[in-house]
Amino acid sequence: MSCLQSAMHAIKYNSGISGGSIPTILYSYAQIPTDLLLETDWTYDPSEITMKDLNYIPETSMGYTLVKKTNDSYKKLCEPMKIPKNKFFTSSEEEMNRILQSNKRLKKEDFLLPQSDIKTKPMILWTLHGACADFSTFMKKFKGLKNEAWRQYIKEVNLDYFSGYPNAKENLQMTKILLSLRDDYNGNLPIPYIGTSDSVYSPYEGDVVFHNRIFSFSPKEVKPHEYGMRSRFSVETMLALSTNFPGSSSGFEDGATSVFLPLLLSSVRKLKLDGKRTTTLLADGGTNDLMGIIPAVQKKVDKIISVYNFNQNEGYANFETIYADIYRAAPSTSRSDPDFEANFQEWLKMINPRITCYFGYFGTDLIKHSNLPNHIFHNQNLEKMKDLMISYNSFFEAGEPLIATMSDLVTIDNPFWGVEAGHKVDITLIWFNMPKNFSKQVPEELGLGLDQDGQFENKELKMDQIPELSPDPGDALAYSPVQVNMIAYLGSWMVQPSSMEWIEGK
Repeated sequence: MSCLQSAMHAIKYNSGISGGSIPTILYSYAQIPTDLLLETDWTYDPSEITMKDLNYIPETSMGYTLVKKTNDSYKKLCEPMKIPKNKFFTSSEEEMNRILQSNKRLKKEDFLLPQSDIKTKPMILWTLHGACADFSTFMKKFKGLKNEAWRQYIKEVNLDYFSGYPNAKENLQMTKILLSLRDDYNGNLPIPYIGTSDSVYSPYEGDVVFHNRIFSFSPKEVKPHEYGMRSRFSVETMLALSTNFPGSSSGFEDGATSVFLPLLLSSVRKLKLDGKRTTTLLADGGTNDLMGIIPAVQKKVDKIISVYNFNQNEGYANFETIYADIYRAAPSTSRSDPDFEANFQEWLKMINPRITCYFGYFGTDLIKHSNLPNHIFHNQNLEKMKDLMISYNSFFEAGEPLIATMSDLVTIDNPFWGVEAGHKVDITLIWFNMPKNFSKQVPEELGLGLDQDGQFENKELKMDQIPELSPDPGDALAYSPVQVNMIAYLGSWMVQPSSMEWIEGK
């Protein structure tokens, strides 16, 4: 994992949502030496992996939080990382001293700081779902708003291929339609909040009705220790409100209870909004964004690396769909392929609408999450997505990691997120598949087996779906050391110098 450590030193923000917020926060605030946290003495040579290595996870490793058996989230996530309870946090000793100078009631002992060698700041997304007193009203209004915006968009956009594919009229942006309708639905859109080690900020602007009271939102930044009124906004608090496995995996549109009852203790926060106090309901940032890319774009980060498997679109693919199946459905590696356009349609169906929405394509049908306000890049006819399919299919055929860069993406105005037009961004997308050039080097004596796609076959060790694992709560809380370690080996190998040189050459 030494490549990972050296790469992290060059990264300004580590942006995470949902389950991704856990390693994001723990990396910054674990009170454990970084070389132990990331196990930098490991090899990234798959031919040297042993079963003893696969079964061993030291308690100082970030991977230990995934396999520790307990129902207590603090004991599972924070205690192994030696993170104390109920501490404010900030980015550095210098920033802490500035806070202490302006607030004499606070003391040095009130704060938790990153280890001295950690320069990367966490960036976490969570979502405001109205007031507790609203219960299901807020989400019902949002569902109505979403349905009407979709109806108008489909009616007005010149469609091609299949429902929802915009062929022209890119100036007709879904975000504009959505915002033009919001007042008819009490402005009840899930409102994003972006938190870093130095600030808490919502880019949202507009009037919103919470429990029969009007709140006027305008972009405003506060320090993390200023966020909330009754309890400290601590590391464990940010962990609790930024991820919600039960909520993310359930269908919240039929009412708030299916999502929010498991969250009431961890994600209710009393805030002062527009000068008025209210008890708000906060939930998983995955409601608003898929990979933490939009918060980084909003902060005008110009080079973004995103690690995610976006093989999810209901009826076509899910988290456990391996890329080999996607390739078989859409194998084109060149635009000269006579079946290229047909293959692209099939490929696109298997890609999550919460990433394609960045480019103005919102999927074949409405989804339960809030992807409609998320068009942020100019990309006529999804040309960049076509390039991505070509790259991924070519890498898959070669047995190499699926790592591709979309260069010179240009932002468009998106008032919902506070994104301004004209900013150029390069996004490198890392899809965690199982490249044949990795799996074929794993020693045969481990007994993992290999199928024609290079996937492991050992079902007893639950290795047959590595690394496309189910994120459902029951599965995510039962990952084994063998699974976790194999993915760690794979990730280290994917970004090791020889692989990266091959990719850059392509």
